[in-house]
Amino acid sequence: MTVGFSIVESDDLSLVQLGHWSLKKFQGLYAKADHIVGSVAEVTRSYAVESPVWIEEPVMRFTPGMSSAQTISMLISFNAMVSYGIHSRLGHRIEHVKPGDARRSCGLVMTTKAKSGGFSQKEQVYRQLTASNGLLSNVCFPLTKTNKPKQENYDRTDAYVVARHGALQVRR
Repeated sequence: MTVGFSIVESDDLSLVQLGHWSLKKFQGLYAKADHIVGSVAEVTRSYAVESPVWIEEPVMRFTPGMSSAQTISMLISFNAMVSYGIHSRLGHRIEHVKPGDARRSCGLVMTTKAKSGGFSQKEQVYRQLTASNGLLSNVCFPLTKTNKPKQENYDRTDAYVVARHGALQVRR
């Protein structure tokens, strides 16, 4: 499991930082949430990030063949712990955004997996952002030995979409 993060400058929408944190070595939800809050603290201090911190809302509905009810419940709990930790320990205001709203504000068009040639929403976001005319076309993403995107790339591009959405909202 990885968590993507991104910083987008609200003045000119430039990408400041894009990355991810791996949670493989952490056992239990509390340890993982604590690690993320600590990592957010480092990044927000290093880059002088001001409130709000934008966080993607987890999927709120069950889709057969996708996330199970147990996974959805765990993600909701994780988001709540991270959001509370960032607010209470770091003093940042938290803004939650639905993935679809963030994607639309970035001009991304999502289709069903069947209509997209078998690509998930995360894969569609990655493909649109990294295309030759995409918002992240100049960013180099790591690939697997078989020349496919590494899993964490999808979390990174999702984080970028949320951060860009937030920057657009701050500009209004």
